[in-house]
Amino acid sequence: MDLEKFIENPYLKNWKRDQYVLNASTLKYEKVGALWLFNAYRNYANYFEMKISSLDIDPKLDKLSLQTGLEKLYKDWRDGDTVVLMFINRGWEIGIERKYENCEFVNRWQDFIKETELESRDTLVFYILNDSENNTIKICIFKTANEIIDNRKDDGEWNISFLKLISRSSMNEEMLVVPKCFKETYGEMMNHVNQIEFGGQQRFIFYSFIGNL
Repeated sequence: MDLEKFIENPYLKNWKRDQYVLNASTLKYEKVGALWLFNAYRNYANYFEMKISSLDIDPKLDKLSLQTGLEKLYKDWRDGDTVVLMFINRGWEIGIERKYENCEFVNRWQDFIKETELESRDTLVFYILNDSENNTIKICIFKTANEIIDNRKDDGEWNISFLKLISRSSMNEEMLVVPKCFKETYGEMMNHVNQIEFGGQQRFIFYSFIGNL
């Protein structure tokens, strides 16, 4: 597809390529592939989003209280159960603590934070694959924009990634659909980007939130 034909906007006749194309050739694969990961999963997985606060990563508390709205994620978990959080090719066995309708990650939660470099204001996306066990959760992390976005360009390329990949996945989708956390966090700064490139591969970005499946 030709990007000029894709845009088809009379107000963008004088558009410059580096304004609309994110050249990811300088970024690590692990940081540029999160959108492909999201799209690869979205058609056959349930996913849930949660923005991390400073309390969620406080070492004195050593627990994560799952927010309201995530009930479908933990509805079948019982007090004392364990779940496996998959990040890249590693898994962390995390304890579950249930109090009435509330649910918390305990035990190795601090290990997960340190080893994944999870920070306050990052967004966690939990995936439950339909063909997997209910206690195995794949994780995607979208980094906070203020710390990751680098508006200063060097030779038209972004030197700092605005995404962090959790796991390698297929890259066979031709168009990307942006998850809610991306749209809310990067919308004002990044919604002019219509295409992303990496290693000679190109994908067009479609800014629309589908919602939990």
